[in-house]
Order: sequence, then structure tokens, then C-alpha cells
Amino acid sequence: MFVRTRKNVLLIELIIVILFFAISAAITLQVYSHAYVRGQESAMLTQALVLAQDWADRIALSDDPEAMLEQSEWAKDGEGYRLEAQGDLTMTLTTARYALPSGEISRVEISVYGVADEEEEGGEDPLILTLPVESYLPGWGVG
Repeated sequence: MFVRTRKNVLLIELIIVILFFAISAAITLQVYSHAYVRGQESAMLTQALVLAQDWADRIALSDDPEAMLEQSEWAKDGEGYRLEAQGDLTMTLTTARYALPSGEISRVEISVYGVADEEEEGGEDPLILTLPVESYLPGWGVG
């Protein structure tokens, strides 16, 4: 009778160890899946930032941003411009000019959107980032 109770205790210990490893594996898989999703989001944010910064630099160095945008691949879209960028990104751009006595300020706002999931009912693309760009265009000014 002593041998039989010892076998039962060993079986219970094995079940507890297997249960512990199963719970550990489930937690580890969940941590890795969250890390993968965060990595994908970070990569998309980095890609969007690089793309927006590239166009912001081009616009800031341009003497006439609207003419430069019309000559490039940007399409006129209502009040602003729209660009279907590489991958899953879409960019919109709005421009405004303000006259000053000594010149002109050109303000451009670049917004980068991701592609909405087909499962979402809203259908709107999620906003990833917005990058404002201002450049000063000197004029003759008032002495």
C-alpha cells in the first residue's frame, strides 16, 4: 500500500509540472505576440516619419511649394493635396500663406495615414502623424 500512494504523489507532481510549463508557454507566446505588434507599429511610424520629413524638407527648401507639389506626384484634392505613398501609407497636405511686411510665411501641414482594416466599419484611415512645416520667404520689406 505504501508503493501505491507514492505512485499517486509522483503522478500529481508530474501533472503540476506540466501545468506550470503550459501556463509559462502561454504567457511567453502572449508576450512575443504583443512585442511583434509593437514592432510592426514602430516600423510603420518610422516609415511615415521618414516619408513626411523628406517631403517637409523638399517643401521648406522650395521657393514656391504649391508649384513644386503640382509638378510632382501629388494630386490636387479639394483644399489640399493627396499622395498615395509607398506601402500602406497615404499622405495629405494642406498649405497656407501669410503675408508679412518683410516677406511671406508659407505654412504646410503634412498628415500621414495608414490603411484601415477591412473589419473596421468606419472605413476611415487611421492618422499616424501630423508634421507642420513653416518656411519664411523674404520680400523687400519695410525699411
